[in-house]
Amino acid sequence: MKILLVSDDKAMNELLREEIQKAGHEITLSESASATWRTIRGDFDLLIYDLGEDSHPKWQAFAHWRQITDLPMLVIGPLDQEEYAVRALHMGADDYVARPLHIAELIARCEALFRRDRIFAWPGSSKAESQEELALSWRPHQVKIGGRYVELTPIEFKLLEVLWQHRGQPVSRDELARQVWGKERKAVNTNLSLYIWHLRQKIEEDPKHPKLILTRWRLGYSFQGADVAED
Repeated sequence: MKILLVSDDKAMNELLREEIQKAGHEITLSESASATWRTIRGDFDLLIYDLGEDSHPKWQAFAHWRQITDLPMLVIGPLDQEEYAVRALHMGADDYVARPLHIAELIARCEALFRRDRIFAWPGSSKAESQEELALSWRPHQVKIGGRYVELTPIEFKLLEVLWQHRGQPVSRDELARQVWGKERKAVNTNLSLYIWHLRQKIEEDPKHPKLILTRWRLGYSFQGADVAED
């Protein structure tokens, strides 16, 4: 995982650099806004943004960075107060941690965000060149297809998430019901096939001839996307 850390706290920067590298990840440090705006377009998987002392310019800069990048963003706040976390999350942060930092927890949160933002390509397409790239986004309940965002309902998103986690393998209707609704399928007062139909309408290039979500006769459904693009 390649991490960009935006912070003017030199002591914290060196500590995080050492511990993040020990965990097997790459980290790039940036202390100035202008430098960050240039480097943020580079090849990174996640952005850690340190608010430092609570100040209006830093909130403004954070809002600007959220507008120019889709990177998962973890914010380090100055105080363990609910108002800071709520404000950061409402402005687009994907996670929030407060000082004093617990480094192992921060790294674990970064790794969790990275897992949630993986990108996969349609079958048979080049991950670098595909115009039909599809990505799950937890901000919130969206898929990104060919550069456009498609909103999913919570149920649709959970169905897609479960199928993707078992990609290449059939998932039975009973198992889908347990993982999505927490119940046996027969106890769910809904039509699973209808939810799958709606999901295909939103993410398939041709819903009548699906390539991503396939029906496996007597087995359930399977997700047939290409392998996850990982560095």
